[in-house]
Amino acid sequence: MAPKPSTELLAGVAVGLLVGLVLASGAPAGSFATPNDGDDDRDDTPGYTLSSAGPSCYEGPTANAGWVHEVANGDYYGVTLNATVVHDTDRRVSVNVTERTPGTYELAIVTTPPDADEDDRMAESLSNCDRAETTLDLATGLPTEYERAVVTVDDRELLTFENADTTADLYRLPNPVNATAAS
Repeated sequence: MAPKPSTELLAGVAVGLLVGLVLASGAPAGSFATPNDGDDDRDDTPGYTLSSAGPSCYEGPTANAGWVHEVANGDYYGVTLNATVVHDTDRRVSVNVTERTPGTYELAIVTTPPDADEDDRMAESLSNCDRAETTLDLATGLPTEYERAVVTVDDRELLTFENADTTADLYRLPNPVNATAAS
């Protein structure tokens, strides 16, 4: 009879599989972030996890992209977002989740100029592109008493959804989200 695998071995295999999936996805190193790890004293900012890929040259809409999913999860509402953001080649894309007003949360997609380290790399990799794209996958938890959430791109409202029930809801976002200067 073979010995049972230890918990540590199983955990190590699970972590290895997760790292392998991340590396196999082609996402650039450092593309996973947890911007609010709970070390600060701000109560208005829920923690979130962000995975992004890009920027790269925009080559058309991505199948099955452009949605927000919300579902009650016992002590909170799990909210996930998937978006392909088309933007100018001299901009980078980030996301932030904040409590805009009491009970209203904002999932803000923001384009900004790249920092000095990114500028040369982006200019070289996007030199033959008319527009760039960045793919975003975000996950956050909103409190059970939240009233509504708003998805914005550069302060322009894309979607508002209400906390109406505990069933899972899927909302469509534009595919792609247009964050170019011409939008």
